[in-house]
Amino acid sequence: MQNKLTYYILALLAVCTLGCGTDNKKLTKPKEVFRTASVDSLPRDTIQLKESFNEEDLPVNEYLAERLKPIRKNFKRINSISNWTFIDTKELWSSSEGGEAKYYYQNGQLEKIVSRHFGESFQQLTEYYLMNGQLSFVFERSYKYNRPIYYNPAEMKENNDTEAFGFEKSEITEDRSYFEKALLLHQINNQDCGAQFAKDYLLQEQKRIKADFEELTALVAKNEISISIACGIIGYTSPEVTTLKKLDSLKNYETLRQKLFNGSDLEKLVVTIMLEEYHSSNDITLSRNEIETMKNIKKSTQKYSLCYTCTVHVNGTFADVFKRSTSKNQPIFVPYNLIRHAVLN
Repeated sequence: MQNKLTYYILALLAVCTLGCGTDNKKLTKPKEVFRTASVDSLPRDTIQLKESFNEEDLPVNEYLAERLKPIRKNFKRINSISNWTFIDTKELWSSSEGGEAKYYYQNGQLEKIVSRHFGESFQQLTEYYLMNGQLSFVFERSYKYNRPIYYNPAEMKENNDTEAFGFEKSEITEDRSYFEKALLLHQINNQDCGAQFAKDYLLQEQKRIKADFEELTALVAKNEISISIACGIIGYTSPEVTTLKKLDSLKNYETLRQKLFNGSDLEKLVVTIMLEEYHSSNDITLSRNEIETMKNIKKSTQKYSLCYTCTVHVNGTFADVFKRSTSKNQPIFVPYNLIRHAVLN
């Protein structure tokens, strides 16, 4: 009996050693080479990974429970938001890969970024959650396909293979990374045994995740809206401004109101000014939803630059435009007035 018990203990230790490794480090994932895989070329409705929504985080080890509590609470708060003030989308291109990033704003504050990367052999979804403007929690889910996405039954037969591409046969990897004061505090992987990772490995992961995050935030940081009104020899005016001026001359209030929700950032700024003026002169009555949306635009930190006849150059944030419009007897050469006079007849 004693020998049998010893055998079982040794067998169990061998399984754990093979499954988890001896140094608590994950294997480095090999980089893949892709042919072409643009966002639009994939059957998005059938194989696009779904973002998490209204979910709670996984249970954590007791020794970190208290430190991870605010991170998990913030994740749950953001993850339960269904009506975002604004969602911005950017295309991502890295070598031959295709992808996209979505930026989720609530009341002018960036709360979450979701990036997707598509390849012929894999797909990856990464969700970044912010707390007080800093990275707080990152959820990564990747699918490594059993065969390349183009590998149909005909290709299978041609290569004397036994499998064609099947999304349901993908190898799934999930990582959950918890940040405290910009430092990676803890990480959970669905393929490990629950033990802590070595400190040097966490430092490598911290560097990787933060580099990807900073690259994504840089895309919107550089995304300054440029507004031109009668600039240069030919008197160039931004096409959006010209279109909105025409809609004003036609008194097409319905189309203008729609642009408050589905227009470009530039259009939303200008339309907010226009609707505010219409409302003050009793030309229209704003709905509750329109009032709330306009309030958020007026508080937005979205950057802009304005060129007026090449004699006035102003830059700042959307919020700055409306702060400067509140004083009485204000000078004509302030952004609010310049934009208003450019679009309203």
